[in-house]
Amino acid sequence: MESKVGSWIDTNEENILGKKSIDKSIFKDGTTIPNGLVEKFMSITQAKEFEKGQSENISIIIKNDTFKAVIRRVNQVKRDNVYQINFRKEMKDYLSKVLPKSHKYIFTYNENPDIPKPQEYIEFYKTDKPNIIRVKLIQDENYVFQDELEYQKSVEENASGVGRVIDIKRDFFKYIGTKEENLVPKYQKSYKLVLLISLLKVANEGGKAIFDDVCTDIMSMYINRYKKGVKAETEDSDIQKQIKTLSLEVVKKVMRGTPYEKINGKNFMYITKEKDKEFLSFNSELWNTLDEKDKNMMLDILQYKLKKYYDEKQLGEIMKLEDNFKPKDVLEYIKENITSKSYYYDGELIEDMYLSLKSKPFVILYGISGTGKSNFVECFANSIGANKENEGYTLVPVKPDWSDSSELIGYRNIEGEFQPGILTNIIKEASENKERPYFVCLDEMNLARVEYYFSDMLSIIESRKLIDGEIKTDKIIRKELLGSNAETLKTYGDLYIPENLYIVGTVNMDETTFPFSKKVLDRANTIEFDNIKLDFNFEDYNVKIKDRCYSNKFLKANFLKLVQCVDYKKEVKDVIDKLKKINEILKKSNMQIAYRIRDEICFYVVNAVKDDIMGEEKAFDYAVKQKILPRIQGSSNEVENTLVELFKYFTDENDDILKGDYVDEESIKAAENYIKSEVKYKKTLEKLLQMIRRFHNDGFTTFWN
Repeated sequence: MESKVGSWIDTNEENILGKKSIDKSIFKDGTTIPNGLVEKFMSITQAKEFEKGQSENISIIIKNDTFKAVIRRVNQVKRDNVYQINFRKEMKDYLSKVLPKSHKYIFTYNENPDIPKPQEYIEFYKTDKPNIIRVKLIQDENYVFQDELEYQKSVEENASGVGRVIDIKRDFFKYIGTKEENLVPKYQKSYKLVLLISLLKVANEGGKAIFDDVCTDIMSMYINRYKKGVKAETEDSDIQKQIKTLSLEVVKKVMRGTPYEKINGKNFMYITKEKDKEFLSFNSELWNTLDEKDKNMMLDILQYKLKKYYDEKQLGEIMKLEDNFKPKDVLEYIKENITSKSYYYDGELIEDMYLSLKSKPFVILYGISGTGKSNFVECFANSIGANKENEGYTLVPVKPDWSDSSELIGYRNIEGEFQPGILTNIIKEASENKERPYFVCLDEMNLARVEYYFSDMLSIIESRKLIDGEIKTDKIIRKELLGSNAETLKTYGDLYIPENLYIVGTVNMDETTFPFSKKVLDRANTIEFDNIKLDFNFEDYNVKIKDRCYSNKFLKANFLKLVQCVDYKKEVKDVIDKLKKINEILKKSNMQIAYRIRDEICFYVVNAVKDDIMGEEKAFDYAVKQKILPRIQGSSNEVENTLVELFKYFTDENDDILKGDYVDEESIKAAENYIKSEVKYKKTLEKLLQMIRRFHNDGFTTFWN
């Protein structure tokens, strides 16, 4: 007797390990083994029981064919006892070929519940040899799709036609093939498919279209794939090689070559020239035999084959933006994703980055050269779906000779034409795709004076306001810079910094770089990047983490004004009370803070509490270190006294630490020992003590090492 658990069917047949109805996983990856069958499946392995991350190679026999596979225990934090069998490409191709009905139902009809599902199964059997499984495939021989019945009927109805007309239509459908046929050797690239599809879409009633219009449609299709983060074609193709600057001439050259020659050689299409214009047409005899039903069927087959081509070439698929999530779960996913690439970041760096960007879309990452700051920005962006391929992540190396904003915003050339800068083009792209986050990494941003080339942008970021539910800023480009060209004014005149753009600057502090002014520091969270972990775990590297793409809702600011934190009055009051006491200390060396820093520290803490990322005290610790301490520097006694008083404040006025007016080595060591214990504001105290020690040794101190 059989019973069903999910897609698995419990059966008592002798030597059977398990029986499963055919689903998407069989064609994509393999299968996850249900908990109740793990012991059975593990009985065929040598180890009999696996540690997390452990695996063994196995062989799967189907009739007279043998395929390699892997049985493994998944190494993931949230999935403790998960076992899988992973098929290799050869077996997945074989299954697609011998189970075409299930494959069509799943990938063509998207498992439409209104369409009956083919009753097909895969059975796994134990053999008398270790690490070898025999598989039996049960096919639904009597299942027929409705569209196949209609096509057969159409062929039979046309069979009464005459000679060549029937022959050319039959030959054409035979040429494009059925959905079940293999793509190779007919379609080595996507070119013939897209040429036929675009001609079908653009052609007039006579089956004819301007060749430039057909190629423009093709070019748009390839560029749209690129913008969505998937490859337009294989790496060896002229289209993919030139995708970033793809032009109509390149597309025309490619299409006029082998694709057109092959189809024209079959007498199905041809190019003519009329009044200096080139036209691409279907053979009129063929076109006149096609009714709307034929054309729709033809388009359906071609589009299916194009999708199949991209799947088989593993050129990626468009990821759906995830819009329903808990921020804490997303942060755990980001950690897993980065760890799977064998990068390890200590403590709560991921949480800190999230809270910093959530409070203000401008963050400074500070650390010595070579610590992987820009790599971290890219990993963080990639983990939520923003990458170089879809233009969601852009690295901009700052040049030492930048003395104004022309490289970023743009300038007028000698002819008076506006030439957009790097950042302007990114802002335009982000403005057209506001549902997705965009990241700009200004690499080594203090190689030039930040105030010179970035001052305008800092001021514009401060102009953020909520208008009809959208965060907008003042316009980024002055009208006089754009000139009088109508097209330029239309394209760039109304650009503002969109709510989905996040700017992260990486900085070093050495003899080749410039220090920051308080104007810059007041407007950023400064994250210190100093704890490098050189660990490498081969098991982590082998873990496959499914790519995800999160909507901008994840990072979009919740608060722009303090009054918007009305639901968190207690937390805001607690923070402001502490800041008032800190400001009394800072006043003595003329380093007090104002409303901007007050508000952004409140936003940081409230976001942390609201999303259950950190407790109030820990979040306040991070925010003070990043918003207040970078502003403190100097060689006067007032600076030293300020640091000492701040240290005492964060130790609850503990007079046993750093006592007296003079700080000596003994008191510094006592302070170090104190910090090693469980203290509330560890990050701030560690940095304060580092700055005090530097003042003690050098007579000068600064936040920057």
